[in-house]
Amino acid sequence: MGRPEPGGRTPTSSGDATGAGAGGLAAAVQGASERAWKDRRSQSASSHVAAARRLLMPSGLRKFALATHLTVSVGWIGAVAGYLALDVSVATSGDPSVVRPAWIAMGLVASWAITPLAFSSLLTGLVMALGTRWGLLRHWWVLISFLLTVGATGVLLSETHVIADGAAMAADPTTSADELLALPSTLPHSVGGLAVLLVVQVLNVYKPQGLTPYGWRKHREERRQREQRRAGVTH
Repeated sequence: MGRPEPGGRTPTSSGDATGAGAGGLAAAVQGASERAWKDRRSQSASSHVAAARRLLMPSGLRKFALATHLTVSVGWIGAVAGYLALDVSVATSGDPSVVRPAWIAMGLVASWAITPLAFSSLLTGLVMALGTRWGLLRHWWVLISFLLTVGATGVLLSETHVIADGAAMAADPTTSADELLALPSTLPHSVGGLAVLLVVQVLNVYKPQGLTPYGWRKHREERRQREQRRAGVTH
């Protein structure tokens, strides 16, 4: 053992004091680093939340977008219902005097009503999904509604050429009655399209619960951010 130095201190006690001071300094530095990291996480979470809120539409604009979306969506259903009535006449009537004007009317309804309303419904629905808290990929009902709308619009585009050709033949006075009655019916597509639009409408009214995997991930992130903000306020 070493001899005691004046004042009762030994060489080993001086080393212990130095080690204790270094350990305390390291703990203080680590604590400051952790606090700085938590502060950065809290600020990052707050900035993400603020950015998300900026993407949401104001109340007045949201109501206007909703009214526009409902108007064009219901108008789309009405136009398809009117087209369906004409399509039934074409499919069931054997009278050329009934089939000819029905085909001409079907061409006009498809070109000037159904197609513009379909694209308007798709566009306004996308705006409502991205500009509100629902999001496009967070809830199953929103995602399914959007995919059904895209599918219905795609089928419509594929059928417009058939409808336009039939309407052109019906408008041609040289088209014989046999040729007119031999035109293929679009009844299965119009019935299926109306059914799809009604399903989309029901989903938009009832809004069934259910989050997608992406929605669950975002939900957990937002809950963690709220907890971090509360922890930051508490400390």
